[in-house]
Amino acid sequence: AYCIFPECRIVRKYLRCWGSVRELCSYSLWNGLGWLGAIMRAQGDAILLNKYFGPKINAGFAVASSLSGQTNSLSGSLIGAFSPAIMNAWGAGDHERARKLAFQTCKIGTLFILIFALPLILEVDEVLRLWLKNPPNYAAAFCIFVLFMNIIDKLAVGHMLVVNANGKVALYQTI
Repeated sequence: AYCIFPECRIVRKYLRCWGSVRELCSYSLWNGLGWLGAIMRAQGDAILLNKYFGPKINAGFAVASSLSGQTNSLSGSLIGAFSPAIMNAWGAGDHERARKLAFQTCKIGTLFILIFALPLILEVDEVLRLWLKNPPNYAAAFCIFVLFMNIIDKLAVGHMLVVNANGKVALYQTI
């Protein structure tokens, strides 16, 4: 990319523009804080469960996390498809269209995850029995909990894309 696209080359005069450099570093740091929170949310639960309740409970949570990843794959593809359109609309100054796309992303993402999550929630014991033969203790309860958490998360995913397009991510990432 460096050889083919001139946009990928470092232009030294832009490195001396401290306002832009500071703004980019600030954006990167706040996004890094947000990713750190996401990692803690994903891995912190398993660490705490293992520390205070032992590996048997942690095994049930691991099954739930695996099932959660499978249900998130389709809605994640949807988010990847809507993201450029939202960024493009916001960058062009068409804020109303960006908000409309964000609401559509929330609705469709939630619908897609509900298509997979509701049958799993209703038949989680049977699915786990077919999948694992002898599922770990509390795996079904963790699966239901994690699937509900994913449904709630998809209700706001479009808004996250608009906030990232806006560039003012400090408050959002802190929360």
